[in-house]
Amino acid sequence: MPFLALIAAYFLAFLKQRFPSRQGSLAVTVLFLASLGYTAFASLGYINLMAQENTRMTAGRWIATHIPEGSTLGTVNIPWSYQLPPFNDKRHKVVIVGEEVNGLREKLPDYFVVSQLQWRELDWQSYQPYLHGRPYRLGKGFRADPNVFGITFDRDSNYLDMINISPAINIYKLSPEENPPGQEKQ
Repeated sequence: MPFLALIAAYFLAFLKQRFPSRQGSLAVTVLFLASLGYTAFASLGYINLMAQENTRMTAGRWIATHIPEGSTLGTVNIPWSYQLPPFNDKRHKVVIVGEEVNGLREKLPDYFVVSQLQWRELDWQSYQPYLHGRPYRLGKGFRADPNVFGITFDRDSNYLDMINISPAINIYKLSPEENPPGQEKQ
């Protein structure tokens, strides 16, 4: 990064030398402040995001208070705090469905919990019809985006490191009246 800062400073010095007039100097100053301002503004957005409760904790609290005891919670893989909200395995039975949508179709847990850190690695397209129609529907979604003064930044296009701060988490509920033809809930 320091190398990029040196190149940027050299470029601004070059522009100032190339356009020595008062208007040229003003344009270079505005360009510098605009680039610095955006970076500072985005940084404040992430500081605000980090000051909030993490989506994993919010989702974990919601699971504990809204999902009935004894319900099955499906996950793609072994739940760990880095990707998913905390579960109380004495209160809910955790069912590992695997990375293929067929595991979800076969095991049919009462709820399916998935985070943004997981769906980026899955064949998420194959899950979509199953989670947004039959037999599951979105029960609750948790998402926190960086924002400053009501201006929200799109963090989906950012590096994974920034998504790790507070990943989006979706909890899908199995519709009670739904049971795919020829499949019985295990």
